[in-house]
Amino acid sequence: MLGGKRVGKSTILAGIMETLGLSGSLSSHFICEDSTDYEAYSKFSIKEKYKNLKMLLNTRKPDTMFMTRGLGDSKIQKYNISLRLSDKPGRLMVDFYDVPGEFTNPQKLEFASEMLPLISNCDVFIVAIDTPYIMECSETVNDAHNRIHDLEVALQNIIVKDKTDLKMVVFVPLKCEKWLESGEINKVVSKVKSTYSTLLQTLSAYPSMMVSILPIATIGGIRYKQMSVPKVVKRDGVLTGYSCTPISDKTVILSDGNKYDVEHPYSIDNDPEAKVDGVVVPNAWYEIVPSKGYSPKNCEQTALHILRFLIVKTMLKQQEDEKNNTGLLGYLKNMYNSLANWWNGIDYEAFKKLISELQNQDKIIDNSEGIEMYHTCEEWKEVKL
Repeated sequence: MLGGKRVGKSTILAGIMETLGLSGSLSSHFICEDSTDYEAYSKFSIKEKYKNLKMLLNTRKPDTMFMTRGLGDSKIQKYNISLRLSDKPGRLMVDFYDVPGEFTNPQKLEFASEMLPLISNCDVFIVAIDTPYIMECSETVNDAHNRIHDLEVALQNIIVKDKTDLKMVVFVPLKCEKWLESGEINKVVSKVKSTYSTLLQTLSAYPSMMVSILPIATIGGIRYKQMSVPKVVKRDGVLTGYSCTPISDKTVILSDGNKYDVEHPYSIDNDPEAKVDGVVVPNAWYEIVPSKGYSPKNCEQTALHILRFLIVKTMLKQQEDEKNNTGLLGYLKNMYNSLANWWNGIDYEAFKKLISELQNQDKIIDNSEGIEMYHTCEEWKEVKL
């Protein structure tokens, strides 16, 4: 999972778990569990991060604005997610790597030591896009915040071993509530296409590459309102960590939405931590949508697209193995390589059947509601679910 700092990468995963395996319309089909060892990686669990975000629906007043900065990690976070069918044994174990935004900078030491090995070994790349910044900010600010040019360099290192070694890149614009409500989600998709045009063209030229654009509403009841110059509260000249935006000479709105009258020994100053590679990045402010509540949109689609991709890749490997191996030994080799390693004891045929049914029922969205299969490789077209 790639993107800028605190754009919401881990909330994509949290949204998948919520809508696919817990409370969504597909929860009757799947059981989704977090098996991450947080002691080894991070103290911030997916559940905790999403809980804090959803809590804003109950703790923020509808008539004010606030910020939604999440709990960030300073190192690559590996999430171990298990997914299984609700009526079948076996678990599909999927590792998600949440990469801190600054690691995508090619000038950083971590880019070569940690990023490149990951890129060469992963099959699916989720590019998280902070939608308010791509829609409301200048090209310079958006490039710095969403790490666009850094990603162009990083994703050139995807390695495709052969025609069955499919790779998938999913561009996921987050926090799309405002544009979904106004019926302007296609404007978001168009902006993604123009802003990421170089990267999209590069990826589309790869063999065995799938590219999708998949906008989502992360919470539903929280909507982008405006940008503001990044300001922070100081006490006796020392940073307090409280972000704010002035509404008069002496009054500010704090990041939690509360108004505060600034008096000695407190003062307001520019936020020195708001710079990304020398570019001042404004703060995004949000508001509660009355009566909307928790109503995410299309969060489960990321998982469904990934699962379908894994099945198609497995089918291609099976077909290739069948061409290259005959007899009992070849049959056993096919079974071991294509099923046991990939699906870890899960009922693969039942899984494939379910994904096929969901696709035929239009539960997997390909070209509507802003979702678009931007590029489909020839190998994909050879397989029929």
